[in-house]
Amino acid sequence: MNAVVRLFFMFLAVLPFIWMLATSLKGATEPLFTQPPQWWPQAPTLVHYTRVWHSLPMGQFFINSLVVTLLATGFNLLNSTLAGVTLSRASFQGKRVIYSLMLATMFLPFQVLMIPLYTLVLSLGLTSSAGKVGLWLGLALPFCVSGFGVLMVKQAMDELPHASEEAATLDGTSLLQCLWYVWIPLLRPTLVTLGLFSFLAVWGDFLWDSLLTNEPHTLTLTTGLVQLQGQVGTAWRLVSAGTLLVLLPSLVVFGLFQRALVIPQGGVKQ
Repeated sequence: MNAVVRLFFMFLAVLPFIWMLATSLKGATEPLFTQPPQWWPQAPTLVHYTRVWHSLPMGQFFINSLVVTLLATGFNLLNSTLAGVTLSRASFQGKRVIYSLMLATMFLPFQVLMIPLYTLVLSLGLTSSAGKVGLWLGLALPFCVSGFGVLMVKQAMDELPHASEEAATLDGTSLLQCLWYVWIPLLRPTLVTLGLFSFLAVWGDFLWDSLLTNEPHTLTLTTGLVQLQGQVGTAWRLVSAGTLLVLLPSLVVFGLFQRALVIPQGGVKQ
């Protein structure tokens, strides 16, 4: 019974993507909305994918999205790892207060932080007027650290036995060597999970990107697809094809790193 329930909900989750794929493959003369629904086109075609690619500078959109996503994900992993390890292993005055403030940021909606972040980005000059590099940094800045990431790393570090770093210290390793050769390998499942969450969040972001990008060469994939409605109206075939092109890199990244989500069995022999 449990398997049937899981399959049912899995089907509900996949159903919109099946409909989107079928819509993108339908010809211009083939009806989209029929009763009963037609789940697969009679004559599948890829013409809408080529139209989307050639009608918009998708290559530039892809580069902008990729650079911003890699910057934000890399800095988020770095900052979350350093903060999480410090809060887990170090002892200093005000540690609980700092940790509580970091957790409190998780309860603030991004819409509340948009105005202060936008003011900060403007004051730093990280807009389109600063060139591509400045704009990329401005787009990545709000996602370079997260309370959720710090929480994930700290909780994972709390589960690791202290014997791991004690054994490394007896071998004469420094703190940075212990971080690189001991803690990070043991934290790999947590860091991969955090990296995937960060990648998906930044790659699919629209609200923040729409605030900073207003010129064609600065748009990301999510903001660039909006131009389809302005150019050709509500062309559902083109919108579906463009949306699937945006989703494809996320599926590839998840497929490549899903095996690393398996939690290893400890790091120290008793």
